[in-house]
Amino acid sequence: ARPQAMAYLRKLINLVLNFFHPSNGGKWSSYLASFLGHFTAFLANRVALERSATRAGVMTRVIGSNCTKPVPEIEHRLNDELVDELVDMVLPLVQLGLHAKSGYMTVQSAASARDLAAIAPGKVVDVLLVSATEALTSVGTPHRTSAALKMLATLTPVFLDPQLVPNGLIYLPEALELTLPGIDPNDPSKTEATFRFIAGASARLQLQKLDAIQSNEEGTADA
Repeated sequence: ARPQAMAYLRKLINLVLNFFHPSNGGKWSSYLASFLGHFTAFLANRVALERSATRAGVMTRVIGSNCTKPVPEIEHRLNDELVDELVDMVLPLVQLGLHAKSGYMTVQSAASARDLAAIAPGKVVDVLLVSATEALTSVGTPHRTSAALKMLATLTPVFLDPQLVPNGLIYLPEALELTLPGIDPNDPSKTEATFRFIAGASARLQLQKLDAIQSNEEGTADA
């Protein structure tokens, strides 16, 4: 049944793919955005629960209750291969949705980007950060800039987590520099997204005073 379900899902995604294109917006965009947001949220939640149960050595089915989330038996859980396959199917929708002219679509796509990055950081984070960098350096596409800022603000907890993305910090200096033009008094939405990204990044970094760092270096040199 699982291969058949995956085949149907792939057909569904291929069917709606063109409707996610930025030039193909319409009254259907909000429904597609909700579909994408709910799909990735439930997927991320299921993968997190199943991985947690597997790490805890729980191989049998867990019946849900008021205090316990339901988890299927080990043979019905999503393995890494299936998760990667699902991410590969959904990621193109996220990338198109991030560039949509609909604000709701870009917000939902940014949240979906975070969900996918949390369950498959190796396949998602580098791709999205490179895409964000390209959008922030492009000229004449303000909607792409706003979408990239929203995505960075949402993705910050993931790519600055060394356990998920060990090399995530290498993107931060360039991203911070590129987002400075986002502080625009004429565009409150873009400014809010910029400050959300900067605040989120700052909250996850260990900041030290320069004189303290210099003192430590001098102490090390004297030793």
